Amino acid sequence: MYSSRDDLLTTRFSENFSGYTGSGDFLVKDTGAWIKITRQDFSQVPGRIRLEILDRSLQELSHDIVVATAFFHIHLPMVDTTLSNEVARLVLIFRLEQEDWKIVHSGISIPYQHAAKNGEVYPLKSLLEQNSALAALVEKRTHALHESEALYRQLSEDSLDVHWKMDANLYMTYISPSDEHLRGFKAEEVIGHHAFEMFTDEGIEVVKKIMHQRAVSEIPAAKFGFITFEVEHRCKDGRLIWGEVFSKPDRDTQGVITGYHGITREITKRKLTELALIRSETKFRTLFDTTADAVLMLDENGFFDGNKAALKLFGLKSIEELSNYQPADLSPPIQPCGTDSLSLAKQYIDTATQNGSERFVWVHKRVDSGKTFICDILLSSMVIDGRSLLQATLRDISKQKEIEDRIGFMANHDRLTELPNRELFYDRLSQAISQARRRDEGIALLFLDLDGFKPINDSYGHEAGDVVLKVIAKRLQECVRDMDTVARMGGDEFAIISTPVKSRTDAEIVARKIIDSVAEVIQIGPIHSCVVGVSIGIALYPDNGAEIDILMSVADAAMYESKAAGKNTFTISKSVNSHYEPDEPWIRPDEIPTLGLQIVDEQHVKIVRMLNMLNEAIKHNKPATQLLQLLEELISFTEYHFETEERLMRECGYPEEVEHQNVHEHLLHEVHYLKARFAQGGELVLLQRLKDWFALHIVSSDKALAEYIQQQSAK
Repeated sequence: MYSSRDDLLTTRFSENFSGYTGSGDFLVKDTGAWIKITRQDFSQVPGRIRLEILDRSLQELSHDIVVATAFFHIHLPMVDTTLSNEVARLVLIFRLEQEDWKIVHSGISIPYQHAAKNGEVYPLKSLLEQNSALAALVEKRTHALHESEALYRQLSEDSLDVHWKMDANLYMTYISPSDEHLRGFKAEEVIGHHAFEMFTDEGIEVVKKIMHQRAVSEIPAAKFGFITFEVEHRCKDGRLIWGEVFSKPDRDTQGVITGYHGITREITKRKLTELALIRSETKFRTLFDTTADAVLMLDENGFFDGNKAALKLFGLKSIEELSNYQPADLSPPIQPCGTDSLSLAKQYIDTATQNGSERFVWVHKRVDSGKTFICDILLSSMVIDGRSLLQATLRDISKQKEIEDRIGFMANHDRLTELPNRELFYDRLSQAISQARRRDEGIALLFLDLDGFKPINDSYGHEAGDVVLKVIAKRLQECVRDMDTVARMGGDEFAIISTPVKSRTDAEIVARKIIDSVAEVIQIGPIHSCVVGVSIGIALYPDNGAEIDILMSVADAAMYESKAAGKNTFTISKSVNSHYEPDEPWIRPDEIPTLGLQIVDEQHVKIVRMLNMLNEAIKHNKPATQLLQLLEELISFTEYHFETEERLMRECGYPEEVEHQNVHEHLLHEVHYLKARFAQGGELVLLQRLKDWFALHIVSSDKALAEYIQQQSAK
């Protein structure tokens, strides 16, 4: 197209084109400007030009990036002895855009020294003037040049390019003084040495590969052209520079290679620019064009670009439509954390700008339907051409979050009834007690056990029993307020947390309502139905206790009183506090068995004392800072206690040492997990877990350790 001056060539340039002009050393970054220069070229030389190709190569950097390199003589439709004798080098970078290959960069190197005049692309006037001058000069100096080799050396060695010769074994026989200016080596330091000494290891492999390829595909000697390659060279001071090497073999009359000669031209700046461009284009392609994730580009004015995945994700039709929106416009007004989207978006943008990147989860909404979805977002800041930009990479994780939420729900809920399970019930009870204590309110804890449920299972099977349990669960939820908790504790046992309650009467109303609702007929099949009853035990906070285990024990005892009273009734506990004196601690010392190891027993007593102190501080609404300090002291002393036991195990060679240590580590891991919820209403769950664990651990693990130590001491 270029040689025939075909205007169709202008359609082959990419919208993101850059290139160096043929007669200048400045970079053109605008496609329109380049098309103008191309047409100016065609206008200046309208006739067909001939390109004598010396060598060409293609290098595939990736499936959509190809670099084409060619060396050639340019023969203009005019008498010219300068430009046509020079070796021009052209580098074109092609990129696959949609289904067409487009030129994204062009760089041409023509070693003429005359600038174009009056808007010329090729310096024709200068070339004509030069041709005339050279013709006269050649005529004048031809005889002198043939007689004086010294003059030839002067012309070649004054060049900035390095001229060189080597023998057939690649040992240097001549190198021009320019190499000392370029790499720092004197001629005597190079001549006699192998050519590979001037290249890096990677460069040597490049040269070997090129020589092998050329040997395999060698053409007749008369047509054998230059071998051209770009390779890193070593400098005397340790630097590495890029050189463009033009090499041609010397042959005898039989065509046998006797050596090589050529020119090396430094191209470090240009090469680094090309490599940076290729890296930039490759990165852009990887992160923007080919990723399945949505990618959005932002500047200080908002969105200015986005890939197809982003448009599809938000229900947009074009980049122009996207540019009308700000980040907060593509989000609901409030994020799940409670912060408004505008403020939170600004916060994340500021963090990404300061730190380079920021990753977070965000709720977005579609423009077309308003439907919300959840995204994992990586926000990265960058500076391109002095312009501060942000790149947002978004991945829709809505389905993943649904699965995670479902898994989390099932971990804390009964699979059959989908009511909170025992673990979640304890957490809700702790939260309720914590809130009631701060607000000076009351709580009703109801334990329920179904009457007549077992005969249904026995008569109609477990599937019928499951139907009954699901119906009862729904009826219980309908009997209480949204703020109350209904949980399945296991089997046919349920529990309810009702808060706040002002008096016993509030609890009685709920209990009667439940008894009436449960007593209604339940259809368990096309022809079968049944009726069950319920026995309820009720404990009141703070009348019957302030700790989880005491309230649970009181409610359970009251439930059995209802069973004993004839079932299908409720009992509100009245006498449980008669078992506890006002100043009696939560955990009495006599509840903890002694093991006969003084240091271990003393530490157990101290841990009990610290648990009681923390419990009392919680009951009396001490400041959060004081509670956390007591908790830290308790955890610290517990770790010290474990270290004491582990030292004793090592000293006596306890055979169950590893298992015992694993139990310690498991508790500490769980305590540190529960600590995060301590100040959020989970303090009683943590206390109850520690109390239960110590009671069990002393009996199941510490007792065996003490007995072993005592046996070893008796020997």
